[in-house]
Amino acid sequence: MHHTFERIERAFTYTDQQLMKAGNLPLWSTSAGFWSPSILREANDVFTHFSLQSYNHFLDLGSGDGRVVLLASLFTKHATGVEIDEQLHNRALEMQNYLGVTNATFHNKNFHEHNLSGHDIIFINPDSPFYRGTEKKLMRELHGKLIVLGHHFHPQQLRKIGEYIRDGVYAAMYRV
Repeated sequence: MHHTFERIERAFTYTDQQLMKAGNLPLWSTSAGFWSPSILREANDVFTHFSLQSYNHFLDLGSGDGRVVLLASLFTKHATGVEIDEQLHNRALEMQNYLGVTNATFHNKNFHEHNLSGHDIIFINPDSPFYRGTEKKLMRELHGKLIVLGHHFHPQQLRKIGEYIRDGVYAAMYRV
């Protein structure tokens, strides 16, 4: 089945609305941090700006419900997500199946246990500072580029090679 940005966005908007109708917000604490979904239109604009289509193997660290991975699958040969929270991981698998996306893989584990070296573009929307072990792992295993979405937490040792700033949205691209 053919998937498009609009179809992915509609599917996640619907699931978010269903959560809210049940009295729940689409965000919560996990065993490794806090999950809140990326806004797909913002992520799409960032991916377009950084020419995500020029990369083959995308990885989302802390992929939540899979929305960014499924979006990235429109740009890249293969998109992978790593999420520690089982409920979010299962939702990602359900959405992948519903949308018929075949070029995505989801892993239910802590991304600190996942080898990053096979991916030429890595994405993170961090919920904590990089000094808690994430930057050391990236310094060892990042062989491509890293996109960090958001204003709050950015690596200190990686080299910034590009920025995206529009309508209050900030993202930066890094390399070792």
